[in-house]
Amino acid sequence: MRIKTTLNQFFKYLEAEGILKENFVKDIQISNVLPVKKVKKEKKIETDLQKLKEYYLKIRFYHKSLSVAQKKNFQITTKYLTEFLFLTAMRNKQARETKWEYVDFKKGVIVYPPESVKKRRQYILPITKRIKIILKTLKKLNENVGSEYVFFNKKTKKQEEKEKKAKRRKKKRKIFKRR
Repeated sequence: MRIKTTLNQFFKYLEAEGILKENFVKDIQISNVLPVKKVKKEKKIETDLQKLKEYYLKIRFYHKSLSVAQKKNFQITTKYLTEFLFLTAMRNKQARETKWEYVDFKKGVIVYPPESVKKRRQYILPITKRIKIILKTLKKLNENVGSEYVFFNKKTKKQEEKEKKAKRRKKKRKIFKRR
């Protein structure tokens, strides 16, 4: 695909300069001209415990290696989310959409309801010491934000707004149906 893009840009330039009357490359289907080979990349899972430990420590202490300017743009929730993903091997979307109502500090578990899990079955995640520290830290940070999501950021804020709008629409529909 890069070949077509490069050729298209080149011939577009020639057309703009008046050297060519028409850019004939724009209508060419690259798959008709060149054989397209799809290369399937295999996912490599790291099994070396020492390397895993190194990765984990890099994630955990990443913010300490940043300059003052970089720290201003650094999202602490992103750091904690990355660490949480590493510790739980959970799906990214499921972890990002973890809500405070799922967290039970007394029982020491996070209970994901079936509708929030890909396999549509309730999922119970035990809270380890480190996960508990992450959750407690985020709970303190969340007091200022007031988000229902554990890992709050701009995207989860937008998600909350969408959910609220959807609830309002449902209420309006019910009101109109009654009339």
